[in-house]
Amino acid sequence: MENKFLKIDDEKEWQDLLSKVLFKTLFHETEWEKFLENQFKWLKFEHYLYQDKALLSLARGVSHPFCEYGGPLPLVSQIDGNVFKEDVFSYFKTAVAIKFHPQLLNYFDIQALNKTPRATYWIENLHQKTKEQTWFSFRKTLRHSIKKAENSGIQI
Repeated sequence: MENKFLKIDDEKEWQDLLSKVLFKTLFHETEWEKFLENQFKWLKFEHYLYQDKALLSLARGVSHPFCEYGGPLPLVSQIDGNVFKEDVFSYFKTAVAIKFHPQLLNYFDIQALNKTPRATYWIENLHQKTKEQTWFSFRKTLRHSIKKAENSGIQI
């Protein structure tokens, strides 16, 4: 099986790739990542190139924690977001939280995201788990928060 994600360890190479993206925010800049890594010693960013179509910067399974926006950065004008989602799971083999800036929806065609102006999209292969396994894999406090949100009318 072809590896669709190329890990970029060289900072200069990553900077060069960042200069070619079609859209980014200050949260995608290496200065922001360095600041976070300096403040939180346990945090380490990893950088990936996805099929010459997008860049992805992750910190332990989360795209840009402590930020309002993160998400993959487009190098081309249209990316099949559903294929991207499957490729992310296939490569990382775990859940990944990616926050999409509303502008990114112009590049990543993901039907589930097109209904919201801003979204955090958890990428996980739920077909391998039952509903109960998924529910009980959440922390008790998270389950409580979800039930509270549902009771207040938020659609989950």
